[in-house]
Amino acid sequence: DVFVQTYDRLAEETDEIAVITNSHKLSASYEATL
Repeated sequence: DVFVQTYDRLAEETDEIAVITNSHKLSASYEATL
């Protein structure tokens, strides 16, 4: 149970990091087109 909860939390944090990284890439490529 504790392991599953920890794994879920890690997965959520990883998803957040991926979203942040993707939005940085999107804004960078958007600025490059300006």
